[in-house]
Amino acid sequence: MNFYDVWISGDKKFHIITKMETEHIINCIKQLNNMEALNKNRNFEDLTQTELESIHETGQPAWVVLNAKGFLSSFNNEVSKREKEKNT
Repeated sequence: MNFYDVWISGDKKFHIITKMETEHIINCIKQLNNMEALNKNRNFEDLTQTELESIHETGQPAWVVLNAKGFLSSFNNEVSKREKEKNT
């Protein structure tokens, strides 16, 4: 298991992605895509000190810049895996 296998929701609850409901995963993908859109073209060097102070808070700009792609990959891989299993 790696860092991007466990989602921490806004209410600070931990969710193992492989055990989440598909609808929950799809909702998380939508939210992450929206977060990424709001922080489009930003990178670590663009972050302010204030933003960096909230780096561990899901959804905050620093968190999005550093973690959104990794979680999107984990969520999308899980959805793809389930679709393949469903079609076999």
